Formats: sequence, C-alpha cells, structure tokens
Amino acid sequence: AIPTQLGLLRQMSSYFYLSSNLLSLKIPTQLGQLRQMGSAFWLGSNSLSLAIPTQLGQLSQMGFDFRLYANLLSSTIPTELGNLVQMSSLFSLRSNSFSMAIPTELGRLVQMSSIFTLGSNLLSSAIPTQLGQLDRMSSDFVLYSNMFSGAIPTQLGQLVQMSSGFVLFSNSFSGAIPTQLGQLNQLSYDFSLALL
Repeated sequence: AIPTQLGLLRQMSSYFYLSSNLLSLKIPTQLGQLRQMGSAFWLGSNSLSLAIPTQLGQLSQMGFDFRLYANLLSSTIPTELGNLVQMSSLFSLRSNSFSMAIPTELGRLVQMSSIFTLGSNLLSSAIPTQLGQLDRMSSDFVLYSNMFSGAIPTQLGQLVQMSSGFVLFSNSFSGAIPTQLGQLNQLSYDFSLALL
C-alpha cells in the first residue's frame, strides 16, 4: 500500500513517481494534500484498486503528466478531476475498470494539447459533448475499448488541430459518422472509429 504519510510531502512540485511497482489497495486520500504538484504525478502500472479519491482534484497546479493508467481502479471518474484546469498534456486513466459516463467536467481541461486517454475501461453512455471544448488537442485523443453508446458528438469536429491519434474504435456507437469530423483536416495518422 501507499503510506498515508506521503501526504506530508507538501513541498513536492514535480516527479512524484511510484509507477511500475506492485502497489495495491486504494490511493490514499492524503495525496490530495500535495497541492504544489505541477507535473509528473505517476501512479501507473500498479495494482491500485477501488475509486480515485475525489481529493486528487485538489492538485489544481498540475500542468502535465497525470498518470493513473494500468491499475485496477474502478467506480466512476470523479468530477473533481475537472479542477485540473492547468493540465496541458498527458492525462492518462487508460487500462482500468472505470464505469458509467465520462464526467462532463473533464470538458474544463481546455488547455490540453496532447494525450488525453481514457481507453480500455468500462465507460458507458454517450461521450459528453463538452469534450469538444478540448480544441487545443493536436494528438492522441483516445477513448477506444469502452462501452460508449449513442451518436458520436458532432462537437468533436471542433478538435481541428488534431494531427494524429483520434481513436474511438471498439465501442458501441450508433447513427452516422458526423460530417463535422471532416473538419479534422490536419489529421495525417490514426483516425479510427467503429459503428454498430
């Protein structure tokens, strides 16, 4: 387990790195006290389980590199992660077991320019139209291998700076491919989606 006492490292501003270990059990709520963190909060590739603590939404100075990928995390994605409004790249929750809908609050991460990945989870319902507000994204908008349903939002056509990695395959979308996706005319590599 991650010791709760690591929440006392309140001067940490970068490289809190616990990735690629055999850490298990839940993420301590006390890590939300690391409010000086600006980059590189890495807990990926472990066996951490249960829900993401809502307190991680207090890491509002995070500018890039927030990695919780490849764990056993479950439940819903906390709406509080929408408070990480300074995030500009590498927001990765892929390869866990998150369920239910993507919180609309993630549409507040409007500084994101690359690597927004929620792939390989159990997320469902429709993709929130608010993700169309991430219009600075240029690469790796990745929502593959979930359980999304309904229509692909036309608002995703606002991601006009995308040059590579618009990845929505292995979901359960219905309806037509939005004509607005033709506005992603900077894309040169990896446009992948699938409809039922």
